[in-house]
Amino acid sequence: MFPAEPEKAQSVERRWQRFIANQRIDINKLYVPLVLLALKNWQSHRLYLAMDTTVLWE
Repeated sequence: MFPAEPEKAQSVERRWQRFIANQRIDINKLYVPLVLLALKNWQSHRLYLAMDTTVLWE
């Protein structure tokens, strides 16, 4: 999913940005059930979440 070449990685990132910005796609409706399903069996494990907030300060 994440190409080794920087040019391809940038292309994949732009594709995701366009997907998320698409008004016809309800990200919450799509991802909330997926995340809940993925986390269902992790109740006894510790999860570390890293968030990139650099775009918040630009």
